[in-house]
Amino acid sequence: MKTINLMQVIRDGLLFSLVQEEDGGYTITVPSLPGCVSYGKNFEEAFEMIFDAMKGWIEVAREEKLDPVSLKGSYAGA
Repeated sequence: MKTINLMQVIRDGLLFSLVQEEDGGYTITVPSLPGCVSYGKNFEEAFEMIFDAMKGWIEVAREEKLDPVSLKGSYAGA
């Protein structure tokens, strides 16, 4: 059975979940923004990449007139 290294970090009042991948990189998600996922070769890069993904997520949510609060805990379109 594969062991998953899951870390959760609160930064600026927002929860981030990180999974350390076998190659040493990190997959990072923002649970409060369903489907907002990114990857970085290291911890610092993962945060740089997720901030960019968050900007895109918010931009699309505004364009689609989606209420992020109503999406919490579910995936949009699922």
